Amino acid sequence: AEAIAQFKEAVQVGRHVHSKKQPWDSPFTAYAKVLRIRALPQALHHHPEAIVKKQAEQWLERFQEDVEAWTVCDAVLHDPTNTPEVNFMSAQALKRKVVQLPMFC
Repeated sequence: AEAIAQFKEAVQVGRHVHSKKQPWDSPFTAYAKVLRIRALPQALHHHPEAIVKKQAEQWLERFQEDVEAWTVCDAVLHDPTNTPEVNFMSAQALKRKVVQLPMFC
């Protein structure tokens, strides 16, 4: 229940920031991303509504493509209060970014 509340808070933070239309902010600020990452395992695996699961999955896919995923995942992995599920998702996102790096010979 707490994770769902955090996910909803992150969505609200994103909407609030977006509504201000600041050029340096976006609905996907680092703070909102950290909150969403923390709430993702609950939303993806335990939420009763399929639409919430789908939204969480879509957000994770977009997040993994985001340049800021490097710093957000690093911050999440260095926070000792996160659950193993949250750390695993962050590590997976970093792995995906490393695998997608172009190879230079």
